[in-house]
Amino acid sequence: MPVKFRKVMISDERYESAGVADVNNDGILDIVSGAYWYEGPDFRRFHRIGDVVAVGEYFDDFSTIFMDVNGDGWVDFITGGWWGNTIRWRENPKGAWNKAVPGTRPLRNFALPMILCNLALELEPLLEPGTVETLAAEVAREVLELFYRPEHGLIVENVLASGEFSDSFDGRLLNPGHAIEATWFIMDLAERLRRPEWRDKAVRILLRTLEYAWDQQYGGLFYFMDLHGHPPQQLEWDQKLWWVHLETLVALAKAWRLTGDAHCAAWFDRVHDYTWRHFPDPEFGEWFGYLNRRGEVLLTLKGGKWKGCFHVPRALYQVARTLAQDAAPAVP
Repeated sequence: MPVKFRKVMISDERYESAGVADVNNDGILDIVSGAYWYEGPDFRRFHRIGDVVAVGEYFDDFSTIFMDVNGDGWVDFITGGWWGNTIRWRENPKGAWNKAVPGTRPLRNFALPMILCNLALELEPLLEPGTVETLAAEVAREVLELFYRPEHGLIVENVLASGEFSDSFDGRLLNPGHAIEATWFIMDLAERLRRPEWRDKAVRILLRTLEYAWDQQYGGLFYFMDLHGHPPQQLEWDQKLWWVHLETLVALAKAWRLTGDAHCAAWFDRVHDYTWRHFPDPEFGEWFGYLNRRGEVLLTLKGGKWKGCFHVPRALYQVARTLAQDAAPAVP
């Protein structure tokens, strides 16, 4: 009897490679492709592995090779990137608990394209010629178009895998600090690559985010918000964090230098005043990281898993260096 095959639609993702292995050690073969793995035998349940960089119409994920790299009895994934000339090891999480319900809508997160905007320039001396130009075009498109909601003028943290808006808690989530930090990354890219349209849009997003996220009652920037004004899921949504305000000062300093926009100067003065009145510890030095909505110190902890010696010195250095450079003519 001849062997007959049946075509089954598993996913509409378009990654470059796929492989078959027993991912969860249940004795049944599973499928791995790009950012997801699909549980056998019917492959209907899928699990997210991690982000895969998109370069133009391709994904930098040209192989799916299985190997127990660390000898723990669980198969890991090896993938190679053509554009980045990289080999990556993705360690099997060994069934680590995930609060996402299997079958939950797959979402793309803003964090990767955001940080790549900055990382591309930081690593440029080590990269092949032309790499920054290629990568910047893709990540700038994602930041300025894919995650940008033009009807609101704001950047969301998550979109559907297709790039469309998701009217859900995750899809409406705003992280003003992330969006503002991304705007100065884009400004740096725009200056390096001579893309004034990127610069101008980044400044517009910066000012719109400040208008939306500034606490009119107590001052300072909210940590999380909802695009439609609904209550966010995050319990810490109304806290005021050190890094959010520091990255805002960097973005505003760069925006003012590049455009001379008086709105940027006025916002810089407002954020600068709030930041220096609330976060530095006048008695023992260093900065507090977490304030409640009223601007009172919520945690006296000055260092830990999330607050290290990064944002404060980087931001102070960036602001000082930026303001020491020649600025664009003032624009009212």
